[in-house]
Amino acid sequence: MQGYFVLDVSTRVHRQRHGLRKGWYAAEQGFWRPGPHVVLEGVYRNWFQDYAPATISAELRAQGFLVHSLWDDLRGTPLSDTGEWIGVVAQKA
Repeated sequence: MQGYFVLDVSTRVHRQRHGLRKGWYAAEQGFWRPGPHVVLEGVYRNWFQDYAPATISAELRAQGFLVHSLWDDLRGTPLSDTGEWIGVVAQKA
């Protein structure tokens, strides 16, 4: 039985809108922890790569994956040219 590989990657639009952040902020809860915490941006992010639908698809195919669908996010928003993210559903061939 094979499962699906679901991931999201950022696009050039995301970087143009937000740049490379280097800073910090306090959060009551969030992605990194369910309770209060401090997020140090630029510390946990040590490598950036912007993708387009064609480039992420090519990289996955090169590793033996079949790309089933591409979205603007992981909620299933239809893919657009202005999205900050690309949600990907793939499966090992």
